[in-house]
Amino acid sequence: MTVPRRLSRAAGLAVLAAIPLAGLLLAPAAEAANGLPYTDPRSQGSITLCDASGHAITSGNIHDRPTFAWVVSSQAAPPAYGVKTGKATVYAYQPRAQVNPADWSGQQISGSSLYNNPAHPMAQVTTGDKPIGDFVAAYPPQWDGLIQLRIYLTVPNHLAYQVRYPTTDLKITGSVFTVVDPGNTPCTVGRAVSSEHLLLPASAFPKPSAASPRPSTGTGATSGPTPGANVAGVAVTPSTVPVAAGTSATADPPSGGSGANPILVGLLVVAVIGAAGTAVFILRSRSATH
Repeated sequence: MTVPRRLSRAAGLAVLAAIPLAGLLLAPAAEAANGLPYTDPRSQGSITLCDASGHAITSGNIHDRPTFAWVVSSQAAPPAYGVKTGKATVYAYQPRAQVNPADWSGQQISGSSLYNNPAHPMAQVTTGDKPIGDFVAAYPPQWDGLIQLRIYLTVPNHLAYQVRYPTTDLKITGSVFTVVDPGNTPCTVGRAVSSEHLLLPASAFPKPSAASPRPSTGTGATSGPTPGANVAGVAVTPSTVPVAAGTSATADPPSGGSGANPILVGLLVVAVIGAAGTAVFILRSRSATH
């Protein structure tokens, strides 16, 4: 039996219309695979959290200082950022429903760290940094008790690299955090030292404090550098490590999140210039008619 052409076209249109609907129906299942209700299109790779002994951890107390001692990226640094002056910095963000991840509110939670393994950039979190509990107090979880951690990379006189970044997500329950999507990169793949340790005296760092015992998993040697260790090709001692021009103990602020959006700023400037031009044209037109 021959199918009428109009009926065939109608069936084809119905199939095409059903494809987006099927994608919407299947999307929650894909997101549920990692236990998250959202996806971040710029997220690439994972972050492993480590304690001061170089062991991977998947839970802890948000008031511990530091809440975790090291973070390790599963992704290699882009060539321009995998240099001796490249640094890694940890940021925390507040996921919100119906809001683009680029516009989530966020805050820097560590100093920037030199790292010696471009294949797995690392950052150190010190006792001079505020615990995660302070971020949670300022930006309470809005979506299933979750906050997102990101690692941004910088080099002197450049903005943070945000085209892609590794992430991990913490589920906050009271004063306890649990890593929803833990990374599996060993804490011992490299070394890192915070610029805070290079630029500030020892008196600036309080003793570590633990609000409660924290379980740890895995084994491994201490990942953190000690005085005299070699990180990114330089000796880790405040008196001998040169500080490149344009560098500081903190990374350049990200352009997304709670910061200003450069695209919107550009559009605003264009709009202002356009309005000014229109006003001048109207005034000249009126002058010509009088």
